[in-house]
Amino acid sequence: MTREELQRLHRNIDELYGEYTRAETERIRLRATNETLRGMNEALRAEKESLMSEKNLLQADNESLQSEKERLQADNESLRKKIAERPEPSPQKAQTAQPQNIPVLYPAQDFIIETEYADNTGGPDEAGFWNRYIHAHGAMGVNDRYNFYIGYLYERRGWNVRYEDDKRIICSRQGQILAVTTEAARDVNHNAAYTLIGRAVHYKMYNPKYNVSALCITSHNVSEKARHILQNFGAGSKENFPFANFPYVKCKVYDDGRRIYYVPGNDGYKNTRIIPAKGDRFRKTVDEAQAEGFNPA
Repeated sequence: MTREELQRLHRNIDELYGEYTRAETERIRLRATNETLRGMNEALRAEKESLMSEKNLLQADNESLQSEKERLQADNESLRKKIAERPEPSPQKAQTAQPQNIPVLYPAQDFIIETEYADNTGGPDEAGFWNRYIHAHGAMGVNDRYNFYIGYLYERRGWNVRYEDDKRIICSRQGQILAVTTEAARDVNHNAAYTLIGRAVHYKMYNPKYNVSALCITSHNVSEKARHILQNFGAGSKENFPFANFPYVKCKVYDDGRRIYYVPGNDGYKNTRIIPAKGDRFRKTVDEAQAEGFNPA
C-alpha cells in the first residue's frame, strides 16, 4: 500500500469516527429529551387526574348546595303557608293584653358605705406596691386599685364579693345581690349608668328570689344624665368617695393546711374570699404575710 493510500485510509477512519461521535452525541441528547418528555407526560397525567378529582368534588358540592337550596325553598314555602293560615289577632285581645313584668330593683341606699365609716386600716403604701402596679398597668391599674378597695370594704362587712372586671363587682349575701360599678379616673357618664342598670336587671331576671340593687361609687362625680338614669331605676350613687390605702394582701388558709397569700395581679386574687372564721386575713404588706407563715401564690 502506497503512502498516499495509507493517508487516504487514515482520513476515512477519522471521518467515520467523527460521524460516530456525532451520532452518539445526538443519541444521548434524544434520550435525555425523551426522558424529559416522559416526565412531563407523567406530570400532565397527574395534573389531569387531580383536575378530574377536583371536578368531581365540585360537582358533589354543587349537588349538595342544590339539595340544600331545594330544602330551604320547601321550608320557606311551608312557612309561608303557615303564616297565611294563621288567624288574625282579635282586636279585643290586643286591647286587653297586659305588658310583660319588668324586674324591679331594690333600693340601694341602705348599702352605701359612708366615707367616715370606711374603717381603712391599711395605712400608707410603705412597700410602694401600688406605685409599681399603676406603672405596669396604667389607667386600668388606677381603676383596679379603686375597685379592689371598694370590694375590700364590702367584703369586710360580710358580703361575698366577685370582681367582673376593673370597674364592676357583684356583692351578695342573705338574699341580696348588689351590682356595683366603680370609677376612679373620670366622671360617670350615662353609658356607664345604662351598663350598670343592665347588669342589675340581668341578675334580677335570673335570680327572682333575690333583692337586687345597683350602686355607683366614684371618686369623681356622676353626670346629670347618669344621675337621672340611676334615680329612675332606683339605683344609688356615691360621689367623691376617695381612695384610701387598705390591707390588699389576701392570706388564705386552705382545708388541706396550705397557707397562701395573694396580691393584685395574681390569678387567684379576684376569686379568693377571706373568711376570718377559717383563719383567713387581710394584711398590709407581703412581709407581714410571710412573717405569719403564708407563702406566695
